[in-house]
Amino acid sequence: MKFDDQESERDKSLAELVQDCERLLSEQGRVRGSRDERIWAAGFFDGEGYVSAFETGMTCEIDQIQEDLINLVRFRDAVGVGKITALKARSNENARPACRWRIGSQADAQTVFDAIGEFLNPAKKNGRRVHKEGLLNPPADGFARVLAAPYKAILSRKEPSLPAGAFLHEPVAMEKANQA
Repeated sequence: MKFDDQESERDKSLAELVQDCERLLSEQGRVRGSRDERIWAAGFFDGEGYVSAFETGMTCEIDQIQEDLINLVRFRDAVGVGKITALKARSNENARPACRWRIGSQADAQTVFDAIGEFLNPAKKNGRRVHKEGLLNPPADGFARVLAAPYKAILSRKEPSLPAGAFLHEPVAMEKANQA
């Protein structure tokens, strides 16, 4: 019972802080979803964001300390989706409170990609490239993997392989990559 009260209080406190951030962003003249905000959001996601697909689903998230909550609110406003939650207190008594922006559906991932995809670093678009059998192939991270439909069926195979056209940029033969 006490745990539920603590969680409820944490959520209420976060909601008040989010409202304060929204008010401050509005006073600064930030326009939700504007090109400038989406460019900023892409850079923020490049540095702080994480996107990955798993057999059981996908995740796309950004964690920040609570003092930097305004960044999560600004990002959410720029991309138009996501939920901001307070993370449970860590066991380290000196750890500062943290928050998380998160989405969990392929449709929301598509919304985020539509908003910031053109400005993203190729590594976030296509995943980190790894060498496998003479090709550079992205692993299970990056928007390309998350947006490849149906990713659950693809990732449930023993050796995941995506159909042609599933990546935003097709895998490159090692010889071509070395020439570039």
